[in-house]
Amino acid sequence: MQKTSQSLISAVLNGLRYPMKIKGQVDKPMTLQTRMAYYKVPGVSIAVVNQGKVVWAKGYGVTDVETHQPVDENTLFQACSISKVTAAVGLMLLVQQGKVDLETEVNFYLKRWRVPKKNPCENELLTLRQLLSHSGGVTVSGVEAYGEDEKLPTIFEFLNGDKPVSKNDAVEMVIKPGEFHYSGGGTTIIEILIEDITGLSFKDYIQKAVFDPLGMTRSFFVCPLPKEETNFATSHTVDGKPIPGKYHCYPSFSAAGLWTTPSDLAKLGLNIQKSLQSDKTGLLNQSLAKEMITPQVDAEISLIGLGFFIRNDQKTFGHNGSNPGTRCSANFTTVGEKGIVIMTNADKGSDLEIELRFSVYDTYDWPLPLWLERTIMRVDPAVLKSYEGEYWTLINEDTPREKEVKTCTVTATNDHLIFKWVQHKDTESEWTLFQLLPEMAVYPESPTLFFNRDGMTITFESMNKFKAFGANHFKK
Repeated sequence: MQKTSQSLISAVLNGLRYPMKIKGQVDKPMTLQTRMAYYKVPGVSIAVVNQGKVVWAKGYGVTDVETHQPVDENTLFQACSISKVTAAVGLMLLVQQGKVDLETEVNFYLKRWRVPKKNPCENELLTLRQLLSHSGGVTVSGVEAYGEDEKLPTIFEFLNGDKPVSKNDAVEMVIKPGEFHYSGGGTTIIEILIEDITGLSFKDYIQKAVFDPLGMTRSFFVCPLPKEETNFATSHTVDGKPIPGKYHCYPSFSAAGLWTTPSDLAKLGLNIQKSLQSDKTGLLNQSLAKEMITPQVDAEISLIGLGFFIRNDQKTFGHNGSNPGTRCSANFTTVGEKGIVIMTNADKGSDLEIELRFSVYDTYDWPLPLWLERTIMRVDPAVLKSYEGEYWTLINEDTPREKEVKTCTVTATNDHLIFKWVQHKDTESEWTLFQLLPEMAVYPESPTLFFNRDGMTITFESMNKFKAFGANHFKK
């Protein structure tokens, strides 16, 4: 008997689970309501794509813990780094029109600003393909946030790292291209390149080329929001409290500045899926759509194509987003037309998002393993005790801007370790932890290999060194 739409929704809302299953242990399904309360996430909005259409979109909770305005499917959320996807699609449309080429030197197209190339990259070629795949060796991983009382730098003040108005250092090419180094600065280069090529502002071009054709009527590059716009999600801290001013602004629209809804992002992902099937049904032709989800670089925890991260043995493509007080994700299947977009308004929303996403995977029979399964090994408590301490990380080991930042504090229990991650605001690291992460319990699979219930792996190379987030962390 085929399930009704309402029964499917109920199954999603009552079937949250950890991505990682522990062998021999039976976990009870969790409800969205209880997990929102656990993670102190006031509001969630979700859109589900199945069989080539958005089958349902709903909001849960409130936009703001002080106003108690309910979230609905039209509530605007900050898309954070998912903003980069719109820049990628917009640029690929210019490729399709023959106005730019993926292999040409980027500075050839730029009219108002040129990418500085520092030693050892003075003679290296920087291409749009490299910028789209974060493999051009360009600095500035994350774009810093600006509060209501702070002056927002212009895009060129941001690119130049002009102090004191810019919190970020200058955007430069300082690492030889070819390896993955996540770069919001690189996406910002794409933003001004689009403006130089089209003669339009970035926001007007994306509106005309992407939002309008796809009917994305609740998608805007704007900050601050117009006063008449009241249906938006306030950003909340790790403790579930509203941030001052309700949200932040960003000098780069393309890197972090999109306001949108899950329904609108679902339309974008669905259109890419249609392009993958035919030249005639999506904005992009089939060849360019396939190129966007063709792996270019190994990004440690996944592969990356042109604007999209490619996961799950290349069965899904998408992008995550993380601004202070906001977490979101968009994931779509590479074959068939399934998808899920989740947007939340709190720092711990990423943990909730993972559990909710796996509930959708189970309910709608995504082409993924239903469970990732690990076995907990009994490890000598003295070994666990030896890992205790404060860990620091050397950022940008291969650039002149080396600096140490405190990563986390590790403590031992009788049978596992507790990681307490520490907030820092470094903007040059591809693994930057922008906000405080919740305490994380990690379980031993061997005396040196550990995992958490979200599927993260931590490897101890010695009692003084472990690897996680693609970086080495050292005990001082």
